[in-house]
Parts: sequence; C-alpha cells; structure tokens
Amino acid sequence: MPAQATVVKYQSTTYRKTINSSALQALRLLAWSAALWLPLPYAIAASHPAVTGATAATAPASLRLISYNIRCGYCEPLGSPHHWDTRKFLLVHQLKLLQPDLIALQEAEHFQITELTQLMPEYRWYGLGRDDGKQQGEATAVLYRHRKLALREAKTFWLSPTPQQVSKGWGANLNRTLTFTHFSLLPPTGTKRLATAAPSQTPAQFYLLNTHFDHESDEARRQSAALILQQAARLPAAMPLLLTGDLNLTAAHPAYQLLSSKLQDAALLATAGDSANTATFNGFGKASANGVGKIDFVFIRGPLHVQKHWIEQRRDQGLYPSDHDPVIVDFTLNEDKPMPSMP
Repeated sequence: MPAQATVVKYQSTTYRKTINSSALQALRLLAWSAALWLPLPYAIAASHPAVTGATAATAPASLRLISYNIRCGYCEPLGSPHHWDTRKFLLVHQLKLLQPDLIALQEAEHFQITELTQLMPEYRWYGLGRDDGKQQGEATAVLYRHRKLALREAKTFWLSPTPQQVSKGWGANLNRTLTFTHFSLLPPTGTKRLATAAPSQTPAQFYLLNTHFDHESDEARRQSAALILQQAARLPAAMPLLLTGDLNLTAAHPAYQLLSSKLQDAALLATAGDSANTATFNGFGKASANGVGKIDFVFIRGPLHVQKHWIEQRRDQGLYPSDHDPVIVDFTLNEDKPMPSMP
C-alpha cells in the first residue's frame, strides 16, 4: 500500500436512500409475515444463542460476526424463489435469529443494503460501490449495531496497483474492493465508565477488514492477499484485527497460504464449532456447487479469543437466503486493556 494511503474519518451521512413511511411500513410488515411463516425448527438462535441478557453481564466484550456473500440483487430471474424480492425476507429472518453485532457483506448492491437496513434499523453501515466509489456496483459493506459499536473510521481500497482510486488489476475480471473499518465498543445502555478508570484506558477497539477476491485470476487473488497484508502491517499489532471475505479460493490456494503467514484462520482457533473445511458455496442447491468447498473465511490477528466458528447451513422448505452460506464467528475482546491510538 503506498505510504500516503491513510484512512479517512467516517461520515454519518453515508449513502442512505429514504423511502416514505407507508413503503417502510409495508416492508416491515412483509418481513414480520415472513418470520411468522417460517416454522420453529428453523430457530437458529436456539442452538447458537447470541451473547445477550444475563450472559452479557459476564462477557461484556463478546461479539458475533457474520461474513456473508448475499448474491447480487437481480442476478436471478424474476419469478424465481432465488430472486432478491423474494429471498430478502428469508435473509432478514435468518439474520434476526442469528443476532450478529457485525455483518460483513460481499456482492451487496446499494439498494440491497438500503432495504436490509430499513428492515433491520438496529444496524448502520458503511460501504462504497466498486464501480464509482459511491453507489454503483457491488460493495463489501459492513453493517454494525449502532447501540453497541461506534464506527470511528472507515475507508474503501481497490484491489489493484492503484488502491485509492476506482480500478482493477492483475488480470481481474471485475473491480474488487477492501473495506477498512475501525470500531470501538460503546458502554451498555444506561451505564457509564467509572470515574476512577485510568485516563489511558479507552473502550475496547478493533479493526474489521472485509473483501471479495476476483473469481477468475489467480494472480489477482495472490496480489490481493499481498495488498491486504501490506495494509494490515500499517496498523498497530496490539489492536485486534479481523479479516472477512469471499476469497473465491480454498485453503489449498497460495493466496490462502500467504494470508495464513501473518493472520490466523478463525476456524482453526475456535474452541467450538464445525469443521474448518465445511463448504460455504451452495449455488442455491445446484449440483454444480458440489465439491466447491469452503471459499469464505474469517482471519484474525492480535488479542482476541475465538469462541465459536460455524457455517449456517440450515434449510427451510428447500429455500436459500443466498448462494453462499454465512460464516459466523463469536469472539471476545478485553474491554479493560489499554489500546493504542491510530497511527
């Protein structure tokens, strides 16, 4: 990454499309109807509970992260059960049951993100379209619970030799991006930090980087991994860092090995969860998806503990929220440990 590449302060006016109140009410009603229609066996939260209520009192710095390729909005034909206008309600239902604190999206178009956050107002988001640095094209957007997390800084880089401008490189078929975010934990609602706390102690902070590698060029995938490690090397090693993404490769690929030389695969560190090789691409159930394997990953670096890692593969009546299954990671931060300032 060029030395002059710096993060910029997040602006609270990040692209949000407004809709009238009646349309919003209709969307929420449809989402609620979808939730009622789905049967109880789909209750993901029962088997993978989020850290809430009494549990939160003993683990205040526990967070749930989801990395999810949600499939582009109109890539499936109208009338198909996989068309966005149909499956978005299943996707919202799934996310509400999983109760993540952070959602790192891939292949998300601006209108999709807008609709998701209208249906889930507990989240705010950052993300830029890969084709114009604004709203055009897919985004590697990051959604976060705004009552639990504060977005301190954010920036979008392009995976190319010119990362600070809209571009593609190394034989990539499409523009590809890396979304950089810097978060801090907010105190629980109704509480204040003790006045006796040391001035040097700040709320727990961490970085979340989210990306989507090219699907055709091996060279682009290798160079993209190198670029991400170069960016990560500029950040304080004492600050927890997570990297999420649809990498369009398996653990046998040289780009995975390169990332693993500096970062750790969360699946290999989790104290609970499923196999590190559980497939993440389902192709909406198409036979051609069989054997693709795991191509979506979460990597970590620094002082955090991975409690659980799993791939959510539950189906309901043969329906799929996306052509990928989400990667879910529960992790903890040390809220009382002093954290370094941004460089």
